[in-house]
Amino acid sequence: MVKAFALHGVYVVAEAAKVSEDGRVLKAPRINQHQPGAVFDLDQDEFDELEAEGAVRKASKGEVAEAQAVAGASASGRARRSVQPTGSSEADPLDSMTKEQLLEEAKTRGVDVKPAQSKDEILSALKSPAE
Repeated sequence: MVKAFALHGVYVVAEAAKVSEDGRVLKAPRINQHQPGAVFDLDQDEFDELEAEGAVRKASKGEVAEAQAVAGASASGRARRSVQPTGSSEADPLDSMTKEQLLEEAKTRGVDVKPAQSKDEILSALKSPAE
């Protein structure tokens, strides 16, 4: 399985429709909907197909950690939030990463940074909205 990051809304068939021999639909398909920014599992073939279409990319370690934290908070009954507003009191997983981890995260996300940049500059580039 591949941890995928949705770049756009993604619909994945979880269970195909059941159709009779004469073409009648006996059971509708089950479809999973993933909003932009969601992290979810795909098998390699599905991932390759959706990546080629520009719908997903591999999720970074930080994105996987954030998704797991959100899922844990949701399971414990706390409010679910997929995007932290500016000034949020909850810690950003990027803040606790080393410079080397931030460089790897930037590479995974396709953010253009250089090893010569400071940790703060790299962190700022990662937190800046995509242009």
